[in-house]
Amino acid sequence: MRWNIINFSILLIALFTIGGCGAKGKTSETPEERHAREAYVSVNDYVG
Repeated sequence: MRWNIINFSILLIALFTIGGCGAKGKTSETPEERHAREAYVSVNDYVG
């Protein structure tokens, strides 16, 4: 019984260490990234 608790604890610690808590919120984009997204047009969409 004691080994099951230890193994479970090690597994839980390993999962949080490798994957994190998964609580990554939406990252806000910087003004430079927003400008680049709005100012430039894809080559496929460009009509001249």
